[in-house]
Amino acid sequence: MRRRTTTAQINAALPMMEVIKAEYYNKDTYTTTAIDTATFTENLQFLAESGKLTDCMGWTYEKNPGSKSEYIIESGRMNQESNAFVIAWMRLYDGVGMDEVEKMLLMKEED
Repeated sequence: MRRRTTTAQINAALPMMEVIKAEYYNKDTYTTTAIDTATFTENLQFLAESGKLTDCMGWTYEKNPGSKSEYIIESGRMNQESNAFVIAWMRLYDGVGMDEVEKMLLMKEED
């Protein structure tokens, strides 16, 4: 099940996970472009450090059904107005529990 998260929360969880694959998909041309994992991480960290916009990004995440220690994160797929989206596969480092990462990623609704 997909759940909402923010750039800041993904960035906070980065020390517990590694980006194993990242892609940019264009909905208009149906093309996929690989993103270097170091570049993806650098760009994500830049967004997280940029200020208030970190909470406005439309990220979702879910456990990878084909793995016990991976997550799939996305931004833009569910946005009807966007013609592109980003998807990344992240793997937990050894010794890191899914519950620990889940608490960091899950967006808390404020009253």
